[in-house]
Amino acid sequence: MIDIKSTKSGALFVCGEGAKQLASLKREIEDTLSQLDYTSLWLPSLVQGSFFHPQNVDSGHKEGTLVHAACLPFFDEVENYTDNIYFGFNRVHRLEPLRNLNKQTRMESFEVAEVIITGSKEYTTTKYIEVKELLTTFLSRYTEGEWTKADDSFIQKYEKEEWIVGSGVNKVSIASANKHGEHFSAKKKVEGVSCCFGIGIERLYESINRGEG
Repeated sequence: MIDIKSTKSGALFVCGEGAKQLASLKREIEDTLSQLDYTSLWLPSLVQGSFFHPQNVDSGHKEGTLVHAACLPFFDEVENYTDNIYFGFNRVHRLEPLRNLNKQTRMESFEVAEVIITGSKEYTTTKYIEVKELLTTFLSRYTEGEWTKADDSFIQKYEKEEWIVGSGVNKVSIASANKHGEHFSAKKKVEGVSCCFGIGIERLYESINRGEG
């Protein structure tokens, strides 16, 4: 058996048992969310439009822009904000100013398990609580983290919580929970609100292997 692990490209390369563990984590997330009546998503890492964010990565693609957040292609494409839950995986691309301090966790590209909830305020509030409880149970099995109000710049647009693990330079957000309100629906001039959850698969994997659980 050959076991290799590298982050020299800015993304995680794993060969051997570690790759099996990553695949297992994805399956466990799917199993955790299986009790939800969700619509499946196959999400691209490109959007047609451009979303300003300080971590945006320039792209040489002719028709699409690389995404820094897994949910962006959904809001780029979907016009209907009826009561619904969506789930899928996406790969994000980010400029990581703290990567030099933590090359094992601060990836420039990593995979995210993404849950998106749309609909009325009553529906999204109820489902937000339900999904958060499911993910808290899952994350608590592997890490000693907790939900903390986020302090990054773009929370001025909407409410954001993060599942934080570690401290100092090893402090990292494993998952995020975002209440968008009408931030996205208003751009499409449709009724309804939205919220989403994302789990960084490689970040969770690294946290487990650092023994932070």
